[in-house]
Amino acid sequence: MQGAHACRVHLRSLAMSRMGGVVLVALIGGMGAVPQRDQEAMRAPTRLHVRLNARGHPWSNLNDGVELPTIYIGAAMAREALEQGVVRPAALTSADFDEDGVLDLVSGYVGPAGGLLTLHRGNGDFLWPNDVQGRARQAAGRLVNAPFWPEAVVVELPEPPDFLEAGDFDADGHADVIAAVRGGQMLYVLRGDGRGGWHGLHTIELPGQATAFAVGEVNRADGLADIVVGVIGREGPCVLIFESPEGALRREPERISLPDEATALALGQLDEG
Repeated sequence: MQGAHACRVHLRSLAMSRMGGVVLVALIGGMGAVPQRDQEAMRAPTRLHVRLNARGHPWSNLNDGVELPTIYIGAAMAREALEQGVVRPAALTSADFDEDGVLDLVSGYVGPAGGLLTLHRGNGDFLWPNDVQGRARQAAGRLVNAPFWPEAVVVELPEPPDFLEAGDFDADGHADVIAAVRGGQMLYVLRGDGRGGWHGLHTIELPGQATAFAVGEVNRADGLADIVVGVIGREGPCVLIFESPEGALRREPERISLPDEATALALGQLDEG
């Protein structure tokens, strides 16, 4: 496969457990180079990295977390940074980017020269190994017993993704990704194509430095993700609210002044309205 390299998931970064059909993912830091693996090793999680003190019985039943094998696909320098462990885990988000009914995972990293994102496509065979497709792959010896397919697409960002969220920000029916660095003045948007790919990298300049970030429904619920960013600039601290029935990023944001800078944001139904 051109542009791909087989390796362990860098930094022992992904640990997973199955909980009633739910996969729990942890992004874990570490150092050290990773050896090359053969294709057969890509078919199942490898070494144990998260051991549970309690299983959660009877309400939830967790397995120990294990390292996930990965084949990184992308630019050579970005792949090497992940494989050699010279990046730092920063953020996670999820959505169904390829629209196959299974959530996918985007992981954000601080790289040697900016930021990196990796897209792990969710593997429906892990949740439903006995459906028609799962049985066919079992019969062919191609069943992957892991919550994500081995191939992970790598995308480079100009800055590290301290903030990382997913949602449909342009009202085209496909999940997108938005990222920003704390203290930076840019939003970085990857518009999804509904097939697990992106329509290039788009940037939005902020009127100050980003201090906090949240994505969710604001004001009237319309099924589209809105974006709220805490900013401190020449006019003082504020929050910017990006929302529109045409997509959050298709209109100029509303500005609300604050007495001091926002360090964290949370969205929810907090009143009776």
